[in-house]
Amino acid sequence: MGQHLGQWGDMEWHTTPVAEPDDFYRDCCNIHDVSSIKPRGQIAIGNILCSYGRTSEVRDCSLKVKNPSQSCTNNGVFYDRLVLMNGLTPIRSDGDSGGPWYFGNQAWGLIKSRCDPSFHNFESFTVADLLDEALGVRVACGC
Repeated sequence: MGQHLGQWGDMEWHTTPVAEPDDFYRDCCNIHDVSSIKPRGQIAIGNILCSYGRTSEVRDCSLKVKNPSQSCTNNGVFYDRLVLMNGLTPIRSDGDSGGPWYFGNQAWGLIKSRCDPSFHNFESFTVADLLDEALGVRVACGC
């Protein structure tokens, strides 16, 4: 198991004894293969993305990127390089953290809880392209 809270965002991973597929749930019933990973430097204001909370079984594709590099503090921990969206999704279950932010089959990031009170009306996510910097692992990609 590995975890990073800080300069590269908010992420955790678990090891298994077998190779895991590079698949993700787009909604309750559809699993898709990751075709590519969005480079952090190409995330721009106005990009429209989807997110899916596996525990709440809520999919939302209504939000746009508000800030592609946001820092904030949550429960006394400083986070950097998050992407701030322009509103809230209906995803609210604690078990949804780590779920996908994506466009098509391209991985963009991982669901994170909201940031400090100044950003409590906006969703934020950890950028998938930064997983290797934070944890020394890469998002599996059949690309």
